[in-house]
Amino acid sequence: MFILRRAITGCFGAILGCGLVVQLAQAHLSIRALNVAYGESALLCLEKNGRCEWSGLIDVGRAEDSGLIRQALNARGIRLVDAVFITHAHPDHVGSLLDGWKGPRLQTLYRSSEGSFPPELESLRRKGTAIQTIDRDLKISVNGGALTVEGMALSSPGGSLHANGLVVLVFYGRSALLFLGDLDPTVQESVLLSVEQRLRQTGATLQVVTWPHHGDILAPGLARRFQTIPWIALSVGPNPYQLPRVESYPELHQRILRTDQRDSFSILCDGQWCHPVEEP
Repeated sequence: MFILRRAITGCFGAILGCGLVVQLAQAHLSIRALNVAYGESALLCLEKNGRCEWSGLIDVGRAEDSGLIRQALNARGIRLVDAVFITHAHPDHVGSLLDGWKGPRLQTLYRSSEGSFPPELESLRRKGTAIQTIDRDLKISVNGGALTVEGMALSSPGGSLHANGLVVLVFYGRSALLFLGDLDPTVQESVLLSVEQRLRQTGATLQVVTWPHHGDILAPGLARRFQTIPWIALSVGPNPYQLPRVESYPELHQRILRTDQRDSFSILCDGQWCHPVEEP
């Protein structure tokens, strides 16, 4: 049984608020980037003895992707999703929850206090899902192990929804993974400064990052940092926006894992290193 503890703490930085922390017993961590076309969804599993002991979804794609996401959950034998993190409320990130979710029960949904959220999400409460708001002062911890998931709340008054919402930072052993959603270039470098501070505090190495906004142009500082990260996950599909714009970054091509070229793909972390694995 996991023990839940709440504490009010200070903030990570001027733009990043405080986050959500989940700690669990040591085991392999798998991250499956789902091919939800021009949407985004990643399934996290803390694996122990061949079973998914703890599961989380970071974003849930479009409304038409709900079947694919349910299929991925069922394939892992997941009957309860422990945590769902919504980076922001655009339909390509939250859509499958707006069409009468018919998949496994969702225990807790975490969202930012910034911006409006679709009223359809309230129907999840009637199905037993707790909806928690992550703001500047809230930090939730579950003690017990080596996996930590921090949902960092962004606050950029007057900015777009892409400049608000959540950034999700995952620590597993000495490895760190960063999920940026559609993070706006105007706040990317400020977010990066706060992430680097957490990396120094934990001694972890950033090994996986998602390319924000489906392969859009990066802020210069983030583009330079991408050159040091082994794996860049890119969720992209047919769209009218000429994305991704990876041709502007030829030095990154060997690091990029794209859902439109590899279908859904998985990355495995053993506590020291993360690496892609072949799908069965």
